[in-house]
Amino acid sequence: MNASIKLKKYAPYLLYTPLLVCVLIMLPRLISPQFGLMDDGRGVLISRGIMQGNLDLSWDIQAGRLRPVYWAGFAFWYMLADGHAFWYFLGNLIVFSAIIWLLICLVIELGGSMLQAWTSGMIFALSPPVIENVYTLSKAENLQLFLLCTAIWLVVIAIKYGRGYSYWVTLVGAFLLVQTACFTKESTLLMIPISIS
Repeated sequence: MNASIKLKKYAPYLLYTPLLVCVLIMLPRLISPQFGLMDDGRGVLISRGIMQGNLDLSWDIQAGRLRPVYWAGFAFWYMLADGHAFWYFLGNLIVFSAIIWLLICLVIELGGSMLQAWTSGMIFALSPPVIENVYTLSKAENLQLFLLCTAIWLVVIAIKYGRGYSYWVTLVGAFLLVQTACFTKESTLLMIPISIS
């Protein structure tokens, strides 16, 4: 009985242990941070150009993509970190952790149990495609997913507000986040018809 009381006392903290798993997953990259793929180096060069005022992304459009938010995010980390890979991977860790925190909050907001929220966060944290994305700097999925999860969370909050000023402001915020996600990775545009069908 005493053990179950103690467990209940620490349950809110245990709920967020997937965030600790995020840190453990990223620890090897933070201890030995190095640019990996050719795209990583290319991203740094493009970010350097953006910071020097070269905002021409016509080469991205010619390749059939339009990702100004992705490049703005990369340029932001370049502005903070210059060419030091550690800070880019730290940025990936921050976004990775924020997604898991949002996922846990979403499950609870939608009426899921603490166990369901914890399981959702843990499964996401340990998913191989997710780890591949956070271990690579040239992937846009992390930022895109963060924006989309935040938009979903805002919609859930808007529903709780009911009709009123806060409701509409929150829905507009969600809409703007989805639009921003569309310019983070071109595949977001495909999600609209898939969601409708």
